[in-house]
Amino acid sequence: DILYVTSDKSLKISLKKNGFCYEQFRFEPKQSLESIKENPRQKEGLTQIHRISFELLNANEDVQILAEDIFADPIHYYTDKGALVRTEHFGKVTYKEIYPKTDLVFLFEGSGLESKFKYNFILHPGAKIEAIKIKMEGAEHAEILATGELLIKNSLDDIKVQIPYSYSIANDTKKEETE
Repeated sequence: DILYVTSDKSLKISLKKNGFCYEQFRFEPKQSLESIKENPRQKEGLTQIHRISFELLNANEDVQILAEDIFADPIHYYTDKGALVRTEHFGKVTYKEIYPKTDLVFLFEGSGLESKFKYNFILHPGAKIEAIKIKMEGAEHAEILATGELLIKNSLDDIKVQIPYSYSIANDTKKEETE
């Protein structure tokens, strides 16, 4: 079940209790762009969709989910069974204790073509990074680039995901992690 949805350019991001997914869309019109501009309500064509799912393995089944910065305009979507569902856009959603002493924060920043989606794991003292395990399905290929971004190849277009920023705080001093 989808809890929250947001979109970023040609990418829809859905948050579920045990993970999240990216859905890319590409519309290929049957008629010319000029005829669509003349009569935009009668555009015909084919919409292609590619979904990439991320499952949080061994995650806390009783996770507390806190949504902040809910946008005024809801999103409606159809389920696989054809039911119309209403959900909210989000600015920030936190999964408290998704793993022991570890929170997961999803952020959607900016608007329009400049919008960005990212997520970060917050490890509190005593957390074990080894507990974080994510299973990805639907990608044709994935690799980490020299820039530190995760490149996900699929049938429609490549997706570049910023690797979560790492740092620690000790004695009120922020220290960047390099490994």
